[in-house]
Amino acid sequence: MNYRTVDVALYQRRQDTFDFDMLVTSFGQSQSPGNELINLWHSSTAEQEGAGNVFGLKNPVIDELIHQVIYAPDRKRLVTAVRALDRVMLWGEYLVPNWYIDSHRVAYWDMFESPKSLPLYFNADSWVIQTWWKK
Repeated sequence: MNYRTVDVALYQRRQDTFDFDMLVTSFGQSQSPGNELINLWHSSTAEQEGAGNVFGLKNPVIDELIHQVIYAPDRKRLVTAVRALDRVMLWGEYLVPNWYIDSHRVAYWDMFESPKSLPLYFNADSWVIQTWWKK
């Protein structure tokens, strides 16, 4: 393998036009999976320049599972569909996991206060800034 450092604009252009052998990226998700899965994994976005489907994935089984996730009539069927999608994606070995942490790390100075209870739905990247205040 030859490793080459490129600037951010070229990296983004290569990712958008599928001009790479391997890349490091992340796939943002909502707290309850849904429509974003079309942009990330659905066959309809496999050749769409700039789409999130960076490896050009075309798989009718995954397409159907995405449909089942989006249109799940209740929580139980949603969880079942998401787990099935996860198993199919893992079986396909489409990516190599690069990093993982099962918690959010937060450092703070005791000059701030925060709500007694956290919001039910929060964005892990920005909720601290939106809900904390100076004493």
